[in-house]
Amino acid sequence: MTGLDIGSKTIKIVELEKEGEGFSLSASGIVGYSGITVDRMIDEKEMASLGQIIKKLHKEAGVSSGDVVISIPEPLVFTRTIKFPLLTDAEIASAVKWESEQYIPIPVAEA
Repeated sequence: MTGLDIGSKTIKIVELEKEGEGFSLSASGIVGYSGITVDRMIDEKEMASLGQIIKKLHKEAGVSSGDVVISIPEPLVFTRTIKFPLLTDAEIASAVKWESEQYIPIPVAEA
């Protein structure tokens, strides 16, 4: 399993392998970068550049696992607690879609 931490100024990667009842570190790496902001997240060139940095780090660290857990900076994440009355499955799907559109600043299909 691979862990990828996209921090405010560094990107870190680790790979863990199952060893008995625990895990051992099989690969790791870190690279500095200029950071990412909400404004820069919508720039396709910035995202492509970030993708290339991650790809290079992945290769240089010698990571082989395809299963990845990702952590991103808190300012780029938001949460909302929404209360719904008792609904059917179909109503829940519709209500979640509608509520999502109220809070997510990009089209839900792209989120």
